[in-house]
Parts: sequence; structure tokens; C-alpha cells
Amino acid sequence: SGNLVISGGAKEANVDLQTCGSGAFTINGKPFQTIKGEKGSNGTKGGKGESGTAGIKGQVGAKGDKGEAGSVGPKGAQGLAGSDGGQGKPGPKGDRGERGTNGTAGIKGDKGEQGIGKAGSKGEKGTTGTKGAAGQQGPPGGTKRLNDTVEYLYREVGRLQSLTSRILDCNARGLLYDSKNDSCKEANVWAYSLRYTSSCAGVPRKDSGLYSLDKRGLTITVYCDMTRKKSLGGNGKDQITAAVNCAVLKQHFNVTTNGRYWIDPDSDAENTSNAVESFCLMSSATPATIPASVIDDGRLINFYVFSSTTPNVDLKKRKNLSINSKYYRTNQGLDVNGIGTAGAAFSYSDQTIIIVAQRNFGLSGTSGMIFQTSNGDDGITIRNDFMGGRTHTSGFELHGTKLSNLLPKQGVAAPFGLHLRSDGVEFWTETAYFSPTKSGNGGPFDSLSKSKFVLGSGFDSWRSGSFVVRAFLNYNQNLSKADVQKILKSIKNL
Repeated sequence: SGNLVISGGAKEANVDLQTCGSGAFTINGKPFQTIKGEKGSNGTKGGKGESGTAGIKGQVGAKGDKGEAGSVGPKGAQGLAGSDGGQGKPGPKGDRGERGTNGTAGIKGDKGEQGIGKAGSKGEKGTTGTKGAAGQQGPPGGTKRLNDTVEYLYREVGRLQSLTSRILDCNARGLLYDSKNDSCKEANVWAYSLRYTSSCAGVPRKDSGLYSLDKRGLTITVYCDMTRKKSLGGNGKDQITAAVNCAVLKQHFNVTTNGRYWIDPDSDAENTSNAVESFCLMSSATPATIPASVIDDGRLINFYVFSSTTPNVDLKKRKNLSINSKYYRTNQGLDVNGIGTAGAAFSYSDQTIIIVAQRNFGLSGTSGMIFQTSNGDDGITIRNDFMGGRTHTSGFELHGTKLSNLLPKQGVAAPFGLHLRSDGVEFWTETAYFSPTKSGNGGPFDSLSKSKFVLGSGFDSWRSGSFVVRAFLNYNQNLSKADVQKILKSIKNL
């Protein structure tokens, strides 16, 4: 709607009245009233117009229906190996296996001991009986005897099969067959050599005792401590049967003779590759273990053990000491208290002496010479808590160390080494060395005479309490500190 003005002198104008609608028009300033004409025919199709500007983004459409499943894709490449899974639970118990073949016959046992009871007296000869009537005619010769034999063999085979079954059943349970009572029984020695294990850890038993095990292809008997599942070893006759100590041999294998046996220094004898030959002093209250290397040392002159139930054991086999038995204390050793000149004397020339001793007295109120070192008044003296060399009769001073450094506990034995010097006595323990120091009291000290070493003293003899020598070792030279301490550690159980 609106006004349409056509100007400029135009003589005619075509106006699309359908488009313009109705209204007032002027042509060259003159009013013109439009008259609605008839609808014209469709015009020709116009050319393609220019692209319009992009419309605004429409709203999100509703969710479409689920499409059909696609086809199966190609096989992928093999993945990496996963980590190992945990151990599965034990499977169900399997069925009992088939019965094994019969084993070979065992070794014939020893003849049993004579039964209890006296033999009865021989009976009198009976009178001759009357002649019996003739029997019926028998079958042809040989037939009945053969039948009886076959029947007997069948019975024996059945009996042996039944007996074998009972024996195998007992063995399968780790027991022995008791033929007397036709039952299974406990055994003192268990044969696990081929059927079970080569170590005590694999023995399916709780009680400690002797067990026969497989060691390097050999069947040997060992004592198993089942509280620790460890072997304490065998009878010590060779390296493979080594025991952990001599006490095991005496307690579990009834070994009572002093001598050389194989001992494993570890706390268990499962692996005896480091076992060494040792000397077992079975005559001691507690069997002592001494490495054979100590006894075989070429520098060792004397090795006496006085703590044995048979005193005065000479491990070097040189000579027995003729000391009165009254000076020996049972299971302790040689007591030098009041021994005087009744002790034993050894020549001395720059040597090392090793002693295992025990003091049964306190550290105060004591004084006296325990080891004389010359024909005069020189020797090793104890005074209160000090032990050292002495060179004068009266007003003496000691050069050595504290007694408590060497024997710290009253009534407890300990080993120590000593070497005589002109300026006193030097001492060793398992862990320490003590050069001669002054006791700090008494008169002058000149030079210690050291021509001999005496177990006891004929001068100012010790009488202040029991001083027991359990072992005495005498070497032909002054040993190094390392050698002395190694020996002390190896004999401390004497």
C-alpha cells in the first residue's frame, strides 16, 4: 500500500498491480486510479540468485533410533603376555595308585636269644604199642604227594601275599610291621632314604630321634632335632657323618672312647662340607671338642687335660705327669692350692704357655706364688686382684695385669696365654692383650728369672684358695697374638 509516482515524461508504465496492491497512484502529476486486471500467465523462470547469508544454527534435533550392528572387524594383533597368576589351590586328592610290585627279600635276621625258662626233664620211654590193622589200598604212587604239595604252595603264596600287604601298609604310614602282634609299631630308626628326603626338614615326623636319610647317594643315620627341623649329625666316623659336637656322639650314638671324630662347627649338620677332624674328650663330664689341628701343631710340646674323669690325659702322648691324685678335683682339674714341690716342672726358653684355669676365691686378702719360674724366689704370684712376675722374697712388686682381666668370674673357667719376659709377664685372652704393668705396691723389680715353668711352687706356695688348672699347653716358641687367640677360642670348652 502507498503512493506510486511515475515521472520524467514517460508515456506508459507497466505496473504490477498484484504486487503493488491497491492505492492512489499519480502519473506525471495526474491522479490515476488503478483497475485490477486479470491474472496474467506465469512468467519465465528467473536466473539463479546470489547465495543468501548463512542462517543461524538450528536447535539440536531429537535422538535418532539405534542403528543396526556393524559387521565383525578383522582379528587384532596378539597382546603382550600378562603377569603370572598366584598359585592355585591344591587339587583334590588323587585316587590311590596301583599296588606296587613286591620288593626283594630282606636280609636274614640274627639268630634270636635263648628263650627264658629251664628245659624240662627227659620223659621215660613208653611201652611198645600193638600192631595196627592194615590200611586201605592207596592211589597210584606219587599222585597224593603231588596234590598235597600243590595245595601247600597255594596256601603259602596266599599267606605271603597277605603278609606283604600288611608290611607295605605299615611302611606307607612310616611304621614298622610287628610280626609278633600282627600290627604296625613305632620305629627308633626311620628309613626315609629313598622314599622321603635327604634332610631332616623333609621328615614327616614331630619327634626328635635317629633317622636314616639319603646323603649324596648313601644311606646314613643321623639325629634329627625336629623342634628346629635340623640335623645334629651322625656317628662322626667320616666327613659325611660328622656331628655338630662331641656331646652328640656320646648322647645319641653311645660313643664313649676318647679319640678323633669328624665334627661340623655349624649349628646343624645338614651340610657337612666344612666339617673338620677333631679330638673328642669323652672322658670329660661334658665331652670337649678340640680341633685336631691344635694337637697336630708342630710347635706344641705338651698338651695335658686335667679336667677329665680320668685326670692327666696327655694328648701329645709324651709322658704322664706323676702328680699325687689328691691334688685333682673331680671334673675340674689340677688344684695348685698348697701343692708346693709336688707339681710338675717343664723347661722354659722364650715360649708361649696356654692355660685353662678356674679361681674359686675372691679378689682380696690373697697372696702366694702359683707358678715358679726358677730355682730361687722368682715366679708368677697372685696378690689380691693382680697377677704377675715377682723377683724378690719380701716387699715385692708384681709386673703383669689384673687377675680379673684373665679370670673375671669366680668359679668359672677361662683360657689365657702367657709369655715370660725379663720385665714381667705378658698375657692374652680371647679378645685382649696385656703388656706387663706394675701392681703399684711393694719393693723393686730387677729381672725375672725364667729357666723353667712349674705347676706349683716350692717357694711361698699358694695357699689362699682353690686355683684349678683344667688344661696346660706348652709351645716351643713365642707365638703371635693372632695364633694365641685362635688357640684360646678353640679350647675354651675344656
